[in-house]
Amino acid sequence: MDKSLQARIKMQNEAKAAIRSNKYIASVIITVGGGKGKIMLDIVKELMAVGKIKSVLYLCDSRRLRDSEEDGFPAEIEKWGDAKMKSMITLECYQTVRKWQDKHFDLLLADEVDFAMTTEYIKGIVNNKFTYKLLLSGTLSLEKKLVLEKIAPIVYRFQTVAAEDAGVINKSEYYIYNYKMNESECETYNKLTKKIGILAAAGATFDDKDYVFFIRKRKQFVNSLDSSYLNCRKIMQWLWNRDNKNRVVIFSELTSQADRLCKHSYHGQNEKDDNLSKFQSGEISAISVVAKIKRGINLKDANVALFEAFSGSSTEWEQRNGRMKRLALSKVATIIFMVPWTLDPKTRIWKPTVVQNWIDRATENIHNITFKNLKL
Repeated sequence: MDKSLQARIKMQNEAKAAIRSNKYIASVIITVGGGKGKIMLDIVKELMAVGKIKSVLYLCDSRRLRDSEEDGFPAEIEKWGDAKMKSMITLECYQTVRKWQDKHFDLLLADEVDFAMTTEYIKGIVNNKFTYKLLLSGTLSLEKKLVLEKIAPIVYRFQTVAAEDAGVINKSEYYIYNYKMNESECETYNKLTKKIGILAAAGATFDDKDYVFFIRKRKQFVNSLDSSYLNCRKIMQWLWNRDNKNRVVIFSELTSQADRLCKHSYHGQNEKDDNLSKFQSGEISAISVVAKIKRGINLKDANVALFEAFSGSSTEWEQRNGRMKRLALSKVATIIFMVPWTLDPKTRIWKPTVVQNWIDRATENIHNITFKNLKL
């Protein structure tokens, strides 16, 4: 047995022991690529073996994770379960179950549970009845942690840094690619930033509609830059020249931008094109995605993540970064952040935009990151 498999089994056994010790009412925060599906199904087997469960409700945040026999939970059941297990598990999304009232299942499996820690989606958990509860996620903010602990205590944590150090998941190399916005983009960005600064100086907070309006407007603007498109294509060419076997996922924030960044994109408006399946099968080697792919779905052999745009959310960042954590342990993923720079109208000096602040904030909990400058 290789060392990575040994390390993964050790981690999974520790998680299952912690769940067991808390009488199967537990939350587990475990790294993407750590085997959440296997842990869940091993717990189902345990409880089945002693006759404690006959009905199981599996919840997740997307139809793909719920339904796909290629890369969703049904594929996990096929791999780790059996026919009897399959017949007793009901698969649903949080978006549907939030409307349920007083239904009973012997066991709740809440996957990607950080998604459900909102006033609306948590209803599916608190308004129905479960004898046993197992809630799992790869990441969790402090605010959501406080909510989750009220439902089921967190009994085990094993996140990215620890998993890399233990040899459970592959390591990554992180790059920053700085580029200059064009003249008109600099002008627009500087005007929006000036307006935000004036409002902030006057004491505006996030309760102020004008303040929030201009912050959102600036964010949408930096997520739709022409200069970003041009530099993204430049990076893509560098990646192909470096290794024509690279499998690249471009993360964007807007569907319109994702569509022009790459020939094949995947988002809510073109889901029927099924470009994700083309990527999974190896038919295509690059895909641009928006929010639909940030959690849950396994991206097969994806080894490059190109963050063309960024939201600033630490949870979203770790979920997206986790898409590159399913490689062989001997391989190293490449993670590239694109940072637009603006020309200060007063000093005439180029400086990074607010995107750099978003990256710093989102990655501050990953202590082993060393950024390299990518210069092309």
